[in-house]
Amino acid sequence: MLLALLLLESRVSPATPVLFLPADHVVDDEEVMTNSLMTMIEWVAEEPGPVYLLGALPQGPHDQLGYIVPWHDAILMPTGVYEFVERPDINRARRLINAGGLWNTFIFGGSVASLIKLFPARFDAAIADLRAALQSIQLDLVRLYDRLTPVDFSQDLLARQTDSLKVLRLLRCGWWPLKSPTLHPPLHGAPV
Repeated sequence: MLLALLLLESRVSPATPVLFLPADHVVDDEEVMTNSLMTMIEWVAEEPGPVYLLGALPQGPHDQLGYIVPWHDAILMPTGVYEFVERPDINRARRLINAGGLWNTFIFGGSVASLIKLFPARFDAAIADLRAALQSIQLDLVRLYDRLTPVDFSQDLLARQTDSLKVLRLLRCGWWPLKSPTLHPPLHGAPV
């Protein structure tokens, strides 16, 4: 992801909107998804500072997806992120849903600059090495990748920088991960 952003960095304006779309989900209503993606691009162009996440209404608690808890329950506009929790246990997932939490679709976007800015100072050396490799005539990414420390983008970056994030609620469109998580029933009498 970082390499792709650094490749774009030298070719486009820092304010250029970029979307990341994983290929591990299905959508029943493509028109709703397309409209959501277009809305995200419009928000990035209008306000390029934050990184925008697309959150889906949960269909039940489970422990294999992340949850995004928005500050406000806004339907057609982005809102700040109160909390971002990756793979909570079932009881915590229930509490997050009750607090208005949305499933993290891992569909996100931002300006080139805002996305690169997600990588804190501890990544400065890796970013400098990648930039130097991209400028080099002999691009030796294999050697460079062997020296990089693996990072869980959601847990290590997004969850620690909620002030840099905004969430847009994805209207119901049949979004579902290809590897279906095991849904757990709500506790008897507990709202979900």
